[in-house]
Amino acid sequence: MPMLNTNFCYPDETTWYIAFEVEARVYPKSYNYIETDQCLTTPWEVVDYYTDEVEWLVVLAQYGIEPNEE
Repeated sequence: MPMLNTNFCYPDETTWYIAFEVEARVYPKSYNYIETDQCLTTPWEVVDYYTDEVEWLVVLAQYGIEPNEE
């Protein structure tokens, strides 16, 4: 079975993302940000994108994740 990849390249502005394994968004599998000169390739099919870092942090907090503490 071929592995599917989600790609997102060269956003107009810094873009934060949260990737999930399934549409139910049970728990994030990956999260980070993409600069305007970067590409994201991930095996996770469900990816939410944010151009507001505060909004991204609020969503991560709902899952008990505080990325600045890691």
